[in-house]
Amino acid sequence: MGLTETWGLDDIMDSEMGIHGYRLHRKDRSVVRNKQGGGVALYVRSNMVLVEWEELNIKHCERLWVRLYM
Repeated sequence: MGLTETWGLDDIMDSEMGIHGYRLHRKDRSVVRNKQGGGVALYVRSNMVLVEWEELNIKHCERLWVRLYM
């Protein structure tokens, strides 16, 4: 499940946003651009293999590219 406009902040832990049975991957705008709002999150079932696609995940951009293996 992919979400946009998560409004995540540094002081919000992954465990506070967690969903049982899913792993959370997130990129908050506050970390990327030191601004409010925005942000993206991706929830992937725990039994699925996911690798973040580093070449496409630009450090200063709020996006998540992944490779998902089933």
